Amino acid sequence: LEVSATSLGTKLVDATIGVVSEHGDLIDDFGLASGNPTAITTEDASIVDNSHYITDSLLLGDLTLASPWQPFTYVNAGVAAGVQTLADVFNKPSLLVADTGAELLGSTPAPGRRVQLPWGSAGFDINALNSDGLTIMQRALEWAEMPASVTVPLLFVVADASSLGSKESATKALFESWGYAVTAITASTSQADYDTALAGVEVVYITGTISSADLGSKLAAATVGVVSEDSGTLDDMGMAEPVLVKRNTQFINIVDNTHYVTSGLSLGDLAIVSSSIAIWTASGALAPGLQVLGETQVSGTGYPPGVAVMETGATLWGGGSAAGRRVQVPWSQGDSSFDISMLTADGLDIMQRALQWGAGAGETPQQILLVVADATSLTAQDTARKTLMEGWGYGVKVISASDSQANFDGAVAGADAASVVMQDSSTALGTT
Repeated sequence: LEVSATSLGTKLVDATIGVVSEHGDLIDDFGLASGNPTAITTEDASIVDNSHYITDSLLLGDLTLASPWQPFTYVNAGVAAGVQTLADVFNKPSLLVADTGAELLGSTPAPGRRVQLPWGSAGFDINALNSDGLTIMQRALEWAEMPASVTVPLLFVVADASSLGSKESATKALFESWGYAVTAITASTSQADYDTALAGVEVVYITGTISSADLGSKLAAATVGVVSEDSGTLDDMGMAEPVLVKRNTQFINIVDNTHYVTSGLSLGDLAIVSSSIAIWTASGALAPGLQVLGETQVSGTGYPPGVAVMETGATLWGGGSAAGRRVQVPWSQGDSSFDISMLTADGLDIMQRALQWGAGAGETPQQILLVVADATSLTAQDTARKTLMEGWGYGVKVISASDSQANFDGAVAGADAASVVMQDSSTALGTT
């Protein structure tokens, strides 16, 4: 059962919420490109732009997105002037995005964010997407439901804010490319200065270049999220007792991918850096409220935490409750074996999602409007998509493509983004 372009029609064309579509026949309705795309059976796409949120954790070049081979689509005719191509299939535009206000066909500004995914021709199986394919889908939804041009203030704890080292400068530039407004603060500055700085930010990142003795417990009472790469802060933040062990590895073992930080990653071994680095991590008692998402990997010697999180209110090591969200990541720029350029796409994804979660992502479930052929009788593919989105923390409301414009308007008013599957009729949808 497919959602035909005739059923959906233009019912979502004027929607001010973001719309993510798998349905190639809707690219002209949404003004992204002319005509209908070509369907092709493959498993790969080529990332041609990784400066965008959807692809910024992926490397440029060919990337396998599904297995076994699945129906993908690419655009033959002209892409609108304001549309950005993030990935090609057979050297033709396939993954397309348009930000709010971008110029669509006919010089019309986009009323909301739009994403055309590279898969979704008839017969596509959503269960065939691998971790990279799922990352693109998840980040497409995240980008679609984000307010446009949001800048998140971030406090960056460094050795000397008046003279950043090369590693600190590279990290600051990376954060700024992700849309953060970064303010550096010296680890040894006073508690009063920290209290003032914390009042104006949403998340803190502690770099491993500092001395944890200089920082001490100045961030322990912070109600904003704190992400740290310095294992010396584990006891000060109440995450674990100060008994550490060093691992030389490039892998962690993902043991929990139900959390926002590791969502979209497969369980098991994961290369987070391009070659082995020294990872210092806790080997003593852990806080009762600490949730280990990934363990360090060194054969035969146990598996202490690699990536670990604490939710606000979680029980600390030594007693008390966490004042805000906490994340410990496994790398440290204080070690000569590591710099930020060594992070793989998955390592960068963990870093970025740690910051997002620290800043409040996932606290209030965002609502996705899932457009299907028949909301009263979901297909297995519809159900798989709904389950996937709910697993990512979304609230999902389903609506039939052939439903009325009035019902679409009401549903759009209560949603943060819409997703249109291929198993629908785009004609029934119209121009909601």
